Amino acid sequence: MSKKKLLILGGTRLIGPAFVKSFGADYAITLANRGVSPFSTTHPVARLTLDRFDTDSLQRALGDSQGDNQWDAVIDSLCYCAKDAAQLYGVLAARFKQLVLLSTRSVYSGHGPFLEDAFDPTHYAFDREKTAAKFGATLLQGEVSYGEGKRQAEAYYSQTCPERLTILRFPIVIGDNDYTNRLAWHVARAQQQLPIDFGAPEAQTSFIDVAQAGRAIDFCLRQNAGGIFADRIFNVASPPLRMQDFIDLLGEVLAVPVAHTAGAAEISPYKTTANHVLDCSKIAAMGFTCPPFIPTLRAYIRAAVSSHPH
Repeated sequence: MSKKKLLILGGTRLIGPAFVKSFGADYAITLANRGVSPFSTTHPVARLTLDRFDTDSLQRALGDSQGDNQWDAVIDSLCYCAKDAAQLYGVLAARFKQLVLLSTRSVYSGHGPFLEDAFDPTHYAFDREKTAAKFGATLLQGEVSYGEGKRQAEAYYSQTCPERLTILRFPIVIGDNDYTNRLAWHVARAQQQLPIDFGAPEAQTSFIDVAQAGRAIDFCLRQNAGGIFADRIFNVASPPLRMQDFIDLLGEVLAVPVAHTAGAAEISPYKTTANHVLDCSKIAAMGFTCPPFIPTLRAYIRAAVSSHPH
């Protein structure tokens, strides 16, 4: 049996490398990106150099004239607004069987736990002209926020190719080569014993390890191949942690006192003042669960200490 052909937009920074490392032998994978971020793998992977956010570049690399560009599945890890979604769909349109959009907990608002139907993209308005601001950045004219951009990206795909779409909503992602450096930020400041504002220590939040995110992608690809999907939007996360659990673990591994200091100048990138928990019962009912996150988090904190010794 021939391997399923996958096109991964991006794929070299966080979730993509974890997926390729674990499942690269099971699929015929093509990575499509600018070729800027270093990436190595023992699995045979084809490469396409393109600018995901430029229609002409997408057309040159993926257009009809470029050989047998038919894909069993496209994994879009670089889609931040409806404009991005429309650009890719305009080029690929009828040449894929399944599209997996990697989305985020940020599509939800208010207090969790969040079920998938807390945000329904099927009738949500989108603007194909606006771009998305970087996470946490100040909005410029013509931009939408990170969360709003993801809502509109989901909306475009949901209203354009619903029968071929799977959306995975992830919480805070932690893993090797984390370009956000959010965990390293905590390690560095805790080592310096700087006061940190964590928000509400008793509030719960969700995390996921990159390896588990990769497992979720593989799970959905295999389940969809069997034609058993009754739904197409899934929350995916490990069981939630209290922010105090994170604070305690940070202090335990670093062997220094770490505590929440309300109003401190150093504000945690993970700061939460309410429960931001993903309810993952839907995908769990299908047979997919993530393990508890504390052991994984402990290992990543230790790795961050080794990489950035005090």
